[in-house]
Amino acid sequence: MREIKFRGWEKELEVMVYDNELCGHTEYTCNSVRAMNIIFNENDDGYVYMQYTGRKDKNNKEIYEGDIVEYLDSETESIITGEVKFGFGQWSARCTETGVGWNLYGISQKAIEVVGNICEGKLLNES
Repeated sequence: MREIKFRGWEKELEVMVYDNELCGHTEYTCNSVRAMNIIFNENDDGYVYMQYTGRKDKNNKEIYEGDIVEYLDSETESIITGEVKFGFGQWSARCTETGVGWNLYGISQKAIEVVGNICEGKLLNES
C-alpha cells in the first residue's frame, strides 16, 4: 500500500514544508479523509498542498504532485521534461509543450529525476 503524505508550499514565506512541519497548521496526519476535506473544502491555511506519489526518483528523492521531472526515453534517447499530476486514476507526468506524457509507475525509477517543482521556480520552459 502506498504511503499517504503531503507537503505544502507556504505562500507567504515562499518555502516548502513537509509532513511533520505541517502538523501545527493542518491536522491531516491523524486521518487521511479529514486531510482531503481540509485541502479541498476548507481554508488552505496559506499553503499549496501536494500529495506524495509513492515513487522515488533515481536519486531516491520522493516524487510529489507538482514536481518537475526528467525522464530518459530509452527509445529515442532523449530527455523529456514534465510536471507530475494525478489524473484518470494514475500518477503521470506530461510535457505541456509537446504533449508527451508517461505513467510514473510504467517506467523504471532509474529513468526519472526530480529537477524542480512548480512552486520554487523550475518551470518547463526554463533550462
